[in-house]
Amino acid sequence: MSATRSSSIEKRLENVASRIKSFRNEELGFIASLLPVILRTAQRALALSVAVWSILELPIELILVQSSSERFASAAGRLIWVVLALGTICKIRFARAIFLFLCAVSSIVVAQALPMAYESSPLVFSVLVVDLLLKVMALGIPLILPLVVPHSR
Repeated sequence: MSATRSSSIEKRLENVASRIKSFRNEELGFIASLLPVILRTAQRALALSVAVWSILELPIELILVQSSSERFASAAGRLIWVVLALGTICKIRFARAIFLFLCAVSSIVVAQALPMAYESSPLVFSVLVVDLLLKVMALGIPLILPLVVPHSR
């Protein structure tokens, strides 16, 4: 009788283990199916973040520039960033391509300017670091997305 009972308990434990294993596989599949959605959402959020950060750093830049033509150029540049970021969010390919290209170029320029900014002003250095991180992440997500979803288009 105890052998039958022990066999019954073993079968129940195997059944529970099988259900747990099945649940884990379903959970991994569910998470894997969510990953492309998360990356696409992050791509839009990062483009929006670059636009918002561009607007937020405009006052600091306007304080640092000398002439009215430099102020105009700074404001126009920020407006271009915002328009391209919004074009990226709206899935306009041309705007997205230019936005990603400018993120790459801007990241290189900002990375080279960081040591000088660190020596001159902690505030400017901090602003540039945030700017660099946002643009690198905005550039990285579209590079990662095709690896996660091979047939996303």
